[in-house]
Parts: sequence; C-alpha cells; structure tokens
Amino acid sequence: MPRKKGQQKVMSDITDYISKEDADRLIEVTENFRDRLLFTWLFRSGRRVSEIVRSVKVKDVNFVEKTIIYNILKKKKRKDQYGVEIDEKHQAILPIDEHTLSLIRKWVDVSGLGVEHYIINISRQRVDQLIRKYGKKIGLNNIHTHQLRHGFAVYGIKSGVDIRTIQKIMAHSDLGTTAFYLQFSTEDIREASKKMWD
Repeated sequence: MPRKKGQQKVMSDITDYISKEDADRLIEVTENFRDRLLFTWLFRSGRRVSEIVRSVKVKDVNFVEKTIIYNILKKKKRKDQYGVEIDEKHQAILPIDEHTLSLIRKWVDVSGLGVEHYIINISRQRVDQLIRKYGKKIGLNNIHTHQLRHGFAVYGIKSGVDIRTIQKIMAHSDLGTTAFYLQFSTEDIREASKKMWD
C-alpha cells in the first residue's frame, strides 16, 4: 500500500545492517589509512556519509573533550525568498570514541591538514564505490553505506544502550524511528531462550 504524503517510511528489513564482526572485516581489508579511518568512523559513530565526508573540518573536532560538531540534515526542507526548496541543517555536538579519535588525529597529522580542511575530502559517490569494492572482498556483494549506520544502532541496542541515547546519537527526531531497532534485543532474548530450553 502506498504511503500517504508525509508518512514516515517504516524500516522492515531485519537483515539490512552490517554486524560488528563484518564491519571489522570490512575495515581490515581497506587498502589505505584514509579508507580505514572512514569506515571505522562511519560504523563507530552511526553517522550518515553526508555528515562526515566534505562536511567535518579539522576545526570541528575537539581532541580534548573528545567531541565532534556535525552538520545534521533536517528531513524537512525550507523555501528561500524565491520559493525554491533548500536543505536545512542544524549542528550537533556528539562524542567520539577514543579509537576513532586517535585515527583522526593521526590522519590530520600525516596529511598536514589545516583547521579549515575537510578531514575526509572525497565525494559520497566515491564512498559508495569503495564500500562495494571492499564488500566484495569479504563476500558482501550488496553492501551499502547506510548498513553501517543501521549496524551501529543494532550493536548499541544489543549492547544494552538505552534507546533514547541511541536516538540522540543518531539524531532521529522521532523516537519511533529508533524504536525499530528494539526488535534486535528481543531477537537476542528469543535466541537465548531457545538455547536454554530447546
């Protein structure tokens, strides 16, 4: 049944994510340090590709507080004075894990990046090409970048992270979007029960 205008898309494919184990394998087969950083960052932060590539500059990273300023794209567009729809963004300051931060620091140092430089200065299309390339190396032929974002959320839920915390990290405006991932914790409980009594 077609969705009504404005109705949110419901995620229903329970397999459309990459596991932590496969994410680790994907990162392991990258061919250079930049790509290793990129896919580590995507999986460990839960960010969209557009929120990292040609978006985060060196000046956006606080290496002391271990936070990064991200430009989060709002779903609703606004119209300019001529009635043309334009993307609207808001900024979010979010924590970054120590491992990813150390990779960012090393990449900035070895690349000689200044404060106004993008940390990952490649196109979204190039990221799509890279994930397909590395995915094929580990037998994941239909992988796409958003599976890393889904994988982050699934791993968080399975690790016991509170759903509202996941919502804030992923910048979901609607808790219902994040609630989709709760089914994975239920799945784990079901599997544990089967192991105990079957």
